[in-house]
Amino acid sequence: MNNFINRIEVQGYKCLLNESLSISNLNLFVGSNASGKSSFLQCILLLRQSLRSNRIHALHMSGPLFEGGLASDILHPECNRKINLSIKTGVSNFTFEFELDKSSDEGSSVRVLPAKENIYDFSDLWHLEIFTSNFLYLNAERASPKVRYSLPTVEAHLAGALGIHGEYTTAFLADASIKEHLVDNFDAICASLSSAALKFDGLNLESDLKNTGGRIDLISNIILSWLIPGAKFKADKINDIDSSTLSFLRDNENTKTSVRATHIGFGLTYLLPVIVGALLLKGGGILIVENPEAHLHPFSQSRIGLFLALMSTNKQIFIETHSDHVVNGIRLAVSAQYLEGNKLKTHFFKKPIDGTTASTEFIECDKDGYMDHWPEGFFDQIESDLAKL
Repeated sequence: MNNFINRIEVQGYKCLLNESLSISNLNLFVGSNASGKSSFLQCILLLRQSLRSNRIHALHMSGPLFEGGLASDILHPECNRKINLSIKTGVSNFTFEFELDKSSDEGSSVRVLPAKENIYDFSDLWHLEIFTSNFLYLNAERASPKVRYSLPTVEAHLAGALGIHGEYTTAFLADASIKEHLVDNFDAICASLSSAALKFDGLNLESDLKNTGGRIDLISNIILSWLIPGAKFKADKINDIDSSTLSFLRDNENTKTSVRATHIGFGLTYLLPVIVGALLLKGGGILIVENPEAHLHPFSQSRIGLFLALMSTNKQIFIETHSDHVVNGIRLAVSAQYLEGNKLKTHFFKKPIDGTTASTEFIECDKDGYMDHWPEGFFDQIESDLAKL
């Protein structure tokens, strides 16, 4: 797709002095803590929250997607008070330049960096999905198990329909049976999901998936039961108290009633927004998800990687992860030819040696799911520990 992002360049933001990453359908950001992974994703979020009245006048560091703090918090010490963010697609290149006025004190309460020369007009940016409604961002800190969840406000959240923490997922699912939220490109998605579940786990989901008619809530329940065997959810909306409720059933024999989300741990509640978000996006959309593996058993970590790979064939998905199981699930998808190897971009972030500047290393994946090299620190801890036993 011509509007797909194929490269993002960052200069001067936090530990990213000058980094340029190739981008494709599925983009993996891996590496140690405090190595720049989140910082790179924050640049996308900052651009989105800086769009005001169809214009970008400045880089707004404080907003609903990310709280960046002061200018001194985000400027690289060697960037000369400037941040440049470049986005390249198949048809256009956009470079956003922001500069802190030299009369300003970097330690003051300055929370915006004005556009250096131009005011960027939305009419030039309309085809970039990071500025459209076909966008979802799920923070690593997702909504925890609760007795009740809030209903979404009338004003759409910049993070997308599910909210930045996935807090509106329950309400969305409760509405789906009435509003009939349907999955885009349903036939193709149904075919790939059915094939993968049968190939890797011996599950025949084809008829169940087809019988959903493409309804997101019904498909999400089938996928949840695949990724966490036997798990099912029930979402209800209680308009009288402006709330929604979520319960789970983990009993294949249906011998007991459902239980509240608060009685079944974090894994199911954390996973559900990731499943729904990937299904909700239309072709060409962008999903950014942090730590999809949070609170999940290794099997489920592997399968959420596989699932996101299946969903990325006509979307752009960004994953920040610390899980080798997620990576291996994605490699399974590549090896089975559900996703072309060149459409997976794995970027390994190296922790700054000098404490200020990070660097990245691209790891290529071939058609069989093999990585072309395995740098030190790239999910090698098991081997390291076993060698010492």
